[in-house]
Amino acid sequence: MQKFSVWFFELEANIGNGKDRFLVRNPREAHRVIDFRDHGEVELIARIASDPLPMRSGIVPGEVFLWCAGDVILGPFHVKIHGDQSTLEATQPERVRYWPADSNVVALPDGAVYVGNLLQFASIGHADCRSDHDVLRQALREAVVIVGDAIEDRQYATSKKALEEAARRLRSGENTAERELVVQRLKRALDICEDSATLRALAKQLAEQLLIHPQVTAELAVRKAQVEAEAQTNAKEEASAVARHEIDLAFASQRAVLEEAQTQATRTRAELEQVRVEVQKAESRRAELQTEIDAAERELTEAKGRAHGQLHELEDSVRHQVDEILEGTSSTLAQSVVLRALGAGEWHTQKQLSGTTTVRLPQSAAENPYSETVSEYSTVADESLGRHLSSAARSWGLSRLVLERIHASVRAGLVPVLTGNGGMTALHAYAAAVFAGRIAVLPVAHDFLHPVDLLGVQASEPSIFRPHSGLLEAAIEATRGKSGMLVLESLNRAPTESYLLPWLQNQPQQINGPFGSSVELHRGLAVAATAASGATTAPLSPDIWGHAVAIDVPNYPRTGAVSNIAGLAEPTALPSDAVRQAKTQLTDLVDGLDENWPIDPGVFDTANRFAAGLAETQSTDETAISVVACVLLPALSTVLNGDDLDAAAEQIIERLDNVDDSHARKLRTLTLRLHGRFA
Repeated sequence: MQKFSVWFFELEANIGNGKDRFLVRNPREAHRVIDFRDHGEVELIARIASDPLPMRSGIVPGEVFLWCAGDVILGPFHVKIHGDQSTLEATQPERVRYWPADSNVVALPDGAVYVGNLLQFASIGHADCRSDHDVLRQALREAVVIVGDAIEDRQYATSKKALEEAARRLRSGENTAERELVVQRLKRALDICEDSATLRALAKQLAEQLLIHPQVTAELAVRKAQVEAEAQTNAKEEASAVARHEIDLAFASQRAVLEEAQTQATRTRAELEQVRVEVQKAESRRAELQTEIDAAERELTEAKGRAHGQLHELEDSVRHQVDEILEGTSSTLAQSVVLRALGAGEWHTQKQLSGTTTVRLPQSAAENPYSETVSEYSTVADESLGRHLSSAARSWGLSRLVLERIHASVRAGLVPVLTGNGGMTALHAYAAAVFAGRIAVLPVAHDFLHPVDLLGVQASEPSIFRPHSGLLEAAIEATRGKSGMLVLESLNRAPTESYLLPWLQNQPQQINGPFGSSVELHRGLAVAATAASGATTAPLSPDIWGHAVAIDVPNYPRTGAVSNIAGLAEPTALPSDAVRQAKTQLTDLVDGLDENWPIDPGVFDTANRFAAGLAETQSTDETAISVVACVLLPALSTVLNGDDLDAAAEQIIERLDNVDDSHARKLRTLTLRLHGRFA
């Protein structure tokens, strides 16, 4: 209830206890009524309400109803005051309701008139309170619909005929509230037409009468003379102003030309003076330079003489040193800093490949140098592979996912390439847990150019052997009938497409060495690798990902101890249908990637084999994440960069299910790290 609002209510005698004699029943809020009965019935008031009204007594801002002739209440309207005028606005001006006044209207002692809440009662009709223009336009549209054919002639008479015909048809039909509103609108449109025709006819007659009226004729003559005089005066003033303006422009143009000429002359004199000063300086400098040239020519002549003598001495010294080299001082060259920087180390000559070597793999857990507590025992058959790898990972401070990914790649016959500070330690942890510590490390040098370099033989000179000569043969022999691991340390120190890919692509994986020797890799020896990061590394060949996966271990773990490691989890070959099942699971992840990005089809085969190896230890979601992190992102990081790499990585990451924002950010960061190491 608002302050100063008026309410109607009923009184009932208060028979019960209490001081009040009456009780208030059925309270109803009353609305202000403006009396427009002197102005006409609903149709005329509706037309008046569409235009601004002059201020009058009883018009106040707020919601009001209009009391029309015939005891009809029209509304509601919202009154707005604009200076000395007011406007009546309705929520739906084209359908304003009206009710019979009956006994609902009450006049207060101050003369104000109110009516009860009529909105809860059914109205007896509607009135269109819009402007004449809007009413006429809608009436014409309705007339066209009612008559049944479009009005081709837009002239006033044709439109009026359409209105008359529509009104005639409506009057002969069933009387409904909607039909009455349309009839009312058509009638008002016809009234507007009649008023317009009357005004046009009267306007012409009025103009003719005014033109022949003596007083008007005299006034028009006076006004004509005044206008002509003013026009002549204005014309003279405008002509004088134009002339003065043109003269001023001409003088201004001449003054500007003169000032520009004076400025140019001053500038030219200053430039000439500056040139004269510079010429004097140039002459003085030329004399100084000539003196310096003469002195330089004298010094050059003297230097030539001295250089000629030093050249003869240098030639004699070089000739002497060459003689010493030819006489057998090659050992000095082998120990030079330059050759050691290339990864040659101690070089030895005239060494033959043989079946024996001083390099061997540890044969049992007791010989494992990377485990603090190792003991002999029998296989613990009841411990699952997943729990065993998880226990080993915790012991070495690693994530279980790292050892599971290494194990899956070994089972799939792929090369796990480990990156980051903890890569080598993770491989030792896996070898301790799976191969009883049987692991050998073969360092890759910068000048590896052929698979034969892996045998420890220099490809360009087979008679020269490297420090790791015999290591690969020893690793193969030590793992016959059992299993072990060979680690290529920093495989990206040399171009992988030259020394590694030909070996991995060859089936069987065989290296033909010098002097008729041949070395063939067997399944018991798993090949792994680490990747270095720095200015001296070479980009990885994109084809490497048809044979390898990348496993990132950014944190440096601790050296741990694993109990019960005697071959418990030695890897076995994948079941025949495992790869096919993995391929089906990865369809949504890899489908269409090779159409958008330059991914070799061999990468998808690697993904399927890797996923098949992971199926034993990881869930479907974890397997998908491992495939993305270890196969797809490394492959993209090798062939793409910049915005293309970001877009490709984002497309793959979006295909992963159940990956939160934190994990997605880690995968994006991993993409950048892999690109920095491999590209």
